[in-house]
Amino acid sequence: MGRSLSFEWERGFIRVKYDRELIIEAENCKITLSQREIDIEGLFMNYTEHFIDKRGDKKVVYINFAFPLKGISKEKVKELIISNGDFSLGPFGISYTKLGGIGVYITFYLPPGFLYETAVLTRDKLALFTLGRRQIYVLDEGKGKKKILLI
Repeated sequence: MGRSLSFEWERGFIRVKYDRELIIEAENCKITLSQREIDIEGLFMNYTEHFIDKRGDKKVVYINFAFPLKGISKEKVKELIISNGDFSLGPFGISYTKLGGIGVYITFYLPPGFLYETAVLTRDKLALFTLGRRQIYVLDEGKGKKKILLI
């Protein structure tokens, strides 16, 4: 069994677990960050890609959610609850930020060997920062499960 942390989220908590890969759990969604893919159970709507430099060397892939992420109720959270700061969970770096009037977001810094460098989770999307040449494919696995592959 891996380690886990919980972060304050709108009227609840987001649970982040590490067990060979990073698993992010909300009341209405589960996201798994793996080396070459991202699995999403629930909420996936679509994705868009945007180059973030003039040469096209880097891009961000926005995975848009159909509905905002709902926090897990306090009764279901058994881990240490974090309210602000930078942490590590296995080889992953995690930065939790709470901005007054704007909301919260969590930045995940991925270890070497991942096909994306950073992932940022907000209430309505997940942003993946990667090389501009990466191709993105979405596989529908049924029952609300999608697999985003980076090649």
